[in-house]
Amino acid sequence: MAKFCIKCGKPLEDGKECSCEITKEMDILTQTKTVTRNYFNLFSEITKGLIKVPIDTIKKYGTEKNFKFNTITIFINAFIFGLFLYCLLKESNFEVGHFVMRMEVPFVKTLLFGILLVIVGFIVTISMIYVLIDSVFKTKVSFKAITSLIGTCSIIVTLALFISIIMVFLSIKLTLFILLIASLFYLVYLCQGIMEITKIDKNKLAYVFVSTVCITLFVVVYVIPKILF
Repeated sequence: MAKFCIKCGKPLEDGKECSCEITKEMDILTQTKTVTRNYFNLFSEITKGLIKVPIDTIKKYGTEKNFKFNTITIFINAFIFGLFLYCLLKESNFEVGHFVMRMEVPFVKTLLFGILLVIVGFIVTISMIYVLIDSVFKTKVSFKAITSLIGTCSIIVTLALFISIIMVFLSIKLTLFILLIASLFYLVYLCQGIMEITKIDKNKLAYVFVSTVCITLFVVVYVIPKILF
């Protein structure tokens, strides 16, 4: 009597298992590779665009329809920052008398702290922009659109963090300079992006931008370290 696969109904040969599970796993693997490749290509395209035509790139990709991708870029940025923070602290020395000592830096704890710091910073930034624009200044804006804007702008910092992970072993001062320049670009992109994506009154833009940056810095630099340490 012929036996059939209970999952797909295909007739089974004696002593052999159905190939449907293997086919299913291969399809999932192929789909994963395709999605990963598409995300990588999109990441590369946005990176090039932010360097060549930043405002046009922000208007094109920093929108609600790219919410999923830009959320992923935020988590990538947080992870890379965690790695950078570990490398930075590991390479930092401090002097005790005439001796130069190297700090013992726990990898997992430092990585998680860096990731948490960046994610909280982004959440505060997104929330502040949304509340100020939507609730205070009564300009209609989507929370997803703000998240996408932040994710797109953050790619320039992610690129700088990649470079900094290598540069930190050569020159810490040069590394910090690179990150400072990238942060300035990020802030400029964010300011322009808020104006383009939200269509807020230009006279109110400074209040949104300055308030957001100040509160985010306060939370990231003072509140989170205070809570964790």
